[in-house]
Amino acid sequence: MTLDKDSKLTFPHVLLIDASAGSGKTHTLTQRYIQFILSDHLKDKHNDLTNILAITFTNNAAREMKQRIIKWLKILALDLKTDENKNQIYALFTIKPEDIHKRASSF
Repeated sequence: MTLDKDSKLTFPHVLLIDASAGSGKTHTLTQRYIQFILSDHLKDKHNDLTNILAITFTNNAAREMKQRIIKWLKILALDLKTDENKNQIYALFTIKPEDIHKRASSF
């Protein structure tokens, strides 16, 4: 699933991902969550962490998504050059990588 850039998103926003096992649902949800909390376009009271709900079918999937969100925030906050997937996250934003780094550092 290809996600839109943050400039095309609005709140409230519902994203339903219905796909078979191993198809990347958790990866997609993780990307969208990071996009919501770091986006300059969506920066208002609605995308506060307490206003975002992500639901999965199992506790394992929820745990994995939480771990991935924390991992991505660390990668972006510390500006780790070693992660090859970082450009995939940067492509979701209309702001500069430096600004993403600053916002991720605030968490």
